[in-house]
Amino acid sequence: MIKTILVCVLVFGLCASREPVFAATATLMPLPEQQFFDNSGLPLAGGLLYTCQPGTTCGPGGVTPKATYANSYGVTQNTNPVVLDSAGRASIWIIGLYKVALYDALGNMIYTQDNVSSGGSGGGGGSGITPLFYDTTSLSVTKDLTGLSEVIII
Repeated sequence: MIKTILVCVLVFGLCASREPVFAATATLMPLPEQQFFDNSGLPLAGGLLYTCQPGTTCGPGGVTPKATYANSYGVTQNTNPVVLDSAGRASIWIIGLYKVALYDALGNMIYTQDNVSSGGSGGGGGSGITPLFYDTTSLSVTKDLTGLSEVIII
């Protein structure tokens, strides 16, 4: 009896909202600003971070620059190279895969790294949202639609 009441409340409550409900997948918070250091461990004041298409030559004279952004909206582009402040910091948001090259203020290369991504699926980050489905046959919640005949999106 209690199971039937619970199922009715669950099903009717979800149907009444008409809005899909999603379970969020927690991810590590990105740093609002990145900080870079020289080979001695000191903040890289005035350092330069070049960003380019992966698999290409990245740095001064590189011909395949790739934009980075000042915020998570991906609207305001940073300069390329990104000039680091006096503490070696900058706000750098990326979309997809990059090759990066870090230089000091005098133009000496600190390092270069290819295929840098923001994480998530496809190298471009993910929404962090996973839809869940309520199987009306087995009366259970699942993430997989395989073999289900009637479901309610929750």
